[in-house]
Amino acid sequence: MSSGNYFLGRQPILNRNEELVAYELLFRSSGSKTAEVMDASHATASVIINTLTGFGIEDILGTHKGFINLELELLMDDSLNILPGEQVVIELLETLEVTPELVERCRFLKENGFSLALDDHEYSSIYHELYEIVDIVKGGPRSESPRGAA
Repeated sequence: MSSGNYFLGRQPILNRNEELVAYELLFRSSGSKTAEVMDASHATASVIINTLTGFGIEDILGTHKGFINLELELLMDDSLNILPGEQVVIELLETLEVTPELVERCRFLKENGFSLALDDHEYSSIYHELYEIVDIVKGGPRSESPRGAA
């Protein structure tokens, strides 16, 4: 999608019945169909700003939820308050270190209407407190069995 010089990737998220349930909103570089990210927080801020002002959240999401990946810097920033919590799912990246501050921030966001998801996730006991808070766990890439393996 583009609006003037604004670019945004919108990747459908389907359920097991292959029905559309949400979109993941992704940064896209100008003039490219891929992301050329130099600063992840800046890229995410661009997605948020373009979603709210460049396109309009209703035009991008319709009645569906929008998933947005957040780096720690933006996750901890109060600027998230401009997002409509009932329509946005905050994705916690697998690169985030689980700290008491992160857990407390996630509780705060949850209490303020946001849904939370763990992105590309593989189970680990270090996430115990987050498992009690998050709404969605998106599994990591599955490795395929070699041909002929039982």
